[in-house]
Amino acid sequence: SPVTPFLAAAGGGARGNKKADQFTITTGHYSMVNVGGGLLIALKKRITIRGDVRHYVIFDPNHTQRIQEYSGALAIAF
Repeated sequence: SPVTPFLAAAGGGARGNKKADQFTITTGHYSMVNVGGGLLIALKKRITIRGDVRHYVIFDPNHTQRIQEYSGALAIAF
């Protein structure tokens, strides 16, 4: 099929370092979970286009932050 949907899920950790002008996250270690998915579209002459959306949740017992990531790519295999 030229159009392939996919799903992704991951868990792990993140480290936050506070910058001078950043107030949303404090310095420390956090747990992290992300889920997402997207489409991979195969075109002629081995050209592929990929779109991906992910939703991250970064948390510890006193803090939770949600982040969305949108990405895309164009690949040519030779």
